[in-house]
Amino acid sequence: MKLQEPDGGTGWSVRVTADLDDEEVLGLLTGYVEHLRQVAAAAWDDGDPTGADD
Repeated sequence: MKLQEPDGGTGWSVRVTADLDDEEVLGLLTGYVEHLRQVAAAAWDDGDPTGADD
């Protein structure tokens, strides 16, 4: 689950279990890939992709 951190940043929360079904794994991977896409896109702007320079 994507969430907003108290400092205004973006965070992720996931449930950890040995019993994830295929849909949960796909959802987790989809969210993580979106996060990586945003970090990569931010790098093209010559800014800090972590947002630490904000």
